[in-house]
Amino acid sequence: MAQLASYKAQPHLERRHATFKGVIEAAPLQLKSGYRIDAFGFCLYAALLVHALIERELRNGMAAAGITELPVYHEDRACKSPTAARILELLDPLTRTIISHQNRTLAVQEPTLNPLQEQILQLLGTPMNPYGTA
Repeated sequence: MAQLASYKAQPHLERRHATFKGVIEAAPLQLKSGYRIDAFGFCLYAALLVHALIERELRNGMAAAGITELPVYHEDRACKSPTAARILELLDPLTRTIISHQNRTLAVQEPTLNPLQEQILQLLGTPMNPYGTA
């Protein structure tokens, strides 16, 4: 019975391994210090954890809002289970520009959110204040 449970969990493990090797691009390094090896391992673990949490939070938000699909693919094609890599790719162009001179802020240019980006941020439970919207 334990083998069956292990077999059923295999696709989840393989998906995370694909994220680890593909999206995060983990590669072998030659580190001489045990502390650096531990630190590098922790950084990779934290990156994988952030990916998993983004996906979980978005899917939970979709379920709570009664949304079955989001148009996150090119040409607005729908996706039932968006990946963190695609979500981060969609949110990547957002920038906030602050122009300052001699420690005085002269201008702040807020990012312009499209409706999909705004919906994703709301589903993730992200505060909208940094994006210039209340």
